[in-house]
Amino acid sequence: MPNTSKNAEKILSRCKGLSKQLQVGEEPVLSIPAIWDSDKRSHSEACEVILTNQRLIGFYCKSFPREKLFFDALDLSGISHVTLRQKTYKPVFREIVVSAGRHNVSIRAPRQKSEALYAALRTASSAQHEPAEQETALEAPEVRLLELSYGCSLRVRKSVYHCAVLASLQSL
Repeated sequence: MPNTSKNAEKILSRCKGLSKQLQVGEEPVLSIPAIWDSDKRSHSEACEVILTNQRLIGFYCKSFPREKLFFDALDLSGISHVTLRQKTYKPVFREIVVSAGRHNVSIRAPRQKSEALYAALRTASSAQHEPAEQETALEAPEVRLLELSYGCSLRVRKSVYHCAVLASLQSL
């Protein structure tokens, strides 16, 4: 049995009710206790922050005396920024700010746990964005510096669309 499935089983056994909230093919990778502060809610929630292979989830479920469920999720493909803040006046906690479009979430946790979440989140989000970045890197035009006869330099992108511009600039 692979290490990731053992880790996923531990997380699912610890967080009752989480398996009902997961999508098809989604597997938990990392779970830490933290404070989830979303811009969509008026107050913070102490919960489990769970990183899966598809989403970042803030979750808790309690069944006694009344059933209460907290669930907030960000898709890894929609995450645009991940920032680790180290404030000097809060020595115990570190804060991770995750931005996905207009949805911002601050996650506060102890230093070691927040650094582990930050590293895992950066690798997971870069793995989600990696195929798109590879395509753009292959399609990105080469930038060349041309020295013109009158002493100026000009940066020109070399691509199919700029071949005529390059020919005309080199003839100057």
